[in-house]
Amino acid sequence: VKSISWLKCLSSFPTVPSTSQITFSRAISSTSISFEWSNVTGADSYILFVEKLFSSPLEQFNWTFTALSGQIEGLAPSTTYNCYLYSSNSAGRGAKSNTKTIMTLTVTDSDPVKAPVIRNTSATSMDISNLEPCSSYTMGVSSVNVFLVPGEPYNISYSTSIPCAPTNVSVSVDCSHDSARFNWTASIGVVFYITVAEDADGNIHSCNSMGTNCLVEGLRCGQKYNASIIGTNLNCNSTASEGVTFTTGMSTNHQPTGVYTTTLEEANGARLTCTSNTVNNCNITSLPCGRKYNVTVTYNDGTCSSSSTQIRMDSVPADNYTTKISRAVGQPLHCNSTDMQCTAEGLVCGSSYVVNVFSITGTCISLPMPCPPTNVTAPCSPLNVSSRLICSTNTAQVSWAASANAATYTVTAGSEGQTITCNSPSTNCTLSNLVCGRYPLYFYTKKQFSNSHFISSFSVPCAPANISTNLLCGTNDLVVNWSSSSVPLNYSVKVVALAGNISSLTCDTKHANCSLSGLQCGQTYNVSVKASSKSCSGPYNDGNEIRTTIFSFASQGATSYTARVTGPHGFSKTCSSSNLTCFVSDLQCASQYNVTVTAQDGHCTSSTTHTVISTGGDYNILQLFS
Repeated sequence: VKSISWLKCLSSFPTVPSTSQITFSRAISSTSISFEWSNVTGADSYILFVEKLFSSPLEQFNWTFTALSGQIEGLAPSTTYNCYLYSSNSAGRGAKSNTKTIMTLTVTDSDPVKAPVIRNTSATSMDISNLEPCSSYTMGVSSVNVFLVPGEPYNISYSTSIPCAPTNVSVSVDCSHDSARFNWTASIGVVFYITVAEDADGNIHSCNSMGTNCLVEGLRCGQKYNASIIGTNLNCNSTASEGVTFTTGMSTNHQPTGVYTTTLEEANGARLTCTSNTVNNCNITSLPCGRKYNVTVTYNDGTCSSSSTQIRMDSVPADNYTTKISRAVGQPLHCNSTDMQCTAEGLVCGSSYVVNVFSITGTCISLPMPCPPTNVTAPCSPLNVSSRLICSTNTAQVSWAASANAATYTVTAGSEGQTITCNSPSTNCTLSNLVCGRYPLYFYTKKQFSNSHFISSFSVPCAPANISTNLLCGTNDLVVNWSSSSVPLNYSVKVVALAGNISSLTCDTKHANCSLSGLQCGQTYNVSVKASSKSCSGPYNDGNEIRTTIFSFASQGATSYTARVTGPHGFSKTCSSSNLTCFVSDLQCASQYNVTVTAQDGHCTSSTTHTVISTGGDYNILQLFS
């Protein structure tokens, strides 16, 4: 404290404020009322009283507000309250306001599924729309008093009608004998439709549709059916539509009046056919040997055609097959099958194989295939893969040993959504524009249409994340923490003062934390961390700012000050200020007082500064400042 100034005592006596009136009140729920009131000059607060009407003993509540509106909770449902207000200041309460009487609301139904639909009107009639069909409703009418409380309702019951039946029903029989398609006109209030077809033996077939048509399948050929359609809204069904009658197509084994066609089809689509209109067979001559066919018989009467169930047949069938797979060196591989394919394992990558297939019937074996095909297996995966990071150019050089029969190589690396690719006909390539992160490497070796892959990886250090700082106020020591990497890395912490004339501090560690000492008091520092591996150093993070402990009164970095004055007869008072001045009153004249001052910056508190002062004759207000 550098000096003292004082003022003579002056006294003033405030008066109580004038009356405030409630300007708005409304029950907003069964337990809550909202209020607004008029502003009064000189009032520091407003006291709201709520009394339960006709309660014995009287139930009274009060709330104090400093604003011009408020909401009170915890009241009883459907209860009437008298409400009034007092304005208030240090001199006391003003006069009582006028009384407002208000009733809380009635508790509503808590079941949203069965919640009633409520409509208000000042007329003597009302239209209610969007009622569900085939449903029963209870409708009640109540009058409402001035407090918005409804009276006893007068109730009636009302039932809505069922959906209308579909109209304009038509049916068309597909040329396939086992199905029929129905069409109709939609009906209001219907969610979906059910079509039912019944034959003379009582067998029923049906289909469902949310549209205006559906297909009934699985019908018996050559049968007469009666059909109708009903609509449903999921609550009830309509009456059945007008019935329709139809007959399905004839089967292929009925009394012939048309043409039969037999078709033999190979897997490659090649076909052989024969026809007959007088007998139940036909002949196909000169079948190729060793073929497999799908056989179908179709009957056509000039209007519709129907097909038989498909069967399979062989021409001069083989009992089984053997496949010989051989290359220039080593023993050949074999696989056997009764079908027209087999699987051989144990092939060597990057090799050429000659494939021969023989058919076997009984004890006989066919001749080998003329001009057997040669197949090349996929190239082998690259070996001895290595990668070298070049941090200065953000690139990685990847190299590997050559693979047999590989024409080109593709290297792909990906990290957090970024994909980098390089192609090379030789045994190395360079990946560019790398960012920090772990890069899995995918190798593709290509020869004609085959490929194989091998997976490796490398990492580029990222700036550490989730950096936190903990400043120890008493010693100005700093502890820095961050999230560790999944791979071993070295970390460097750099602490730089924003004031340029103060030395920076650093520390190096393999762990996810570091402690630094020697920070100067009252200074702001930028703290940043970077990670590095054996081959590459990552970037520093954006940095966190910290402020060290302030040192003394009026020191750099202080945001507030607190002074404590103690003296004779147990006198003790405290004053606070954001600048270098505060006032302490009620001092005794010609007395000695102890003054202590501390400074704060929102995080730490400085050490205490102490001094002794003496008051003069007729003054009892002390001004402290530096």
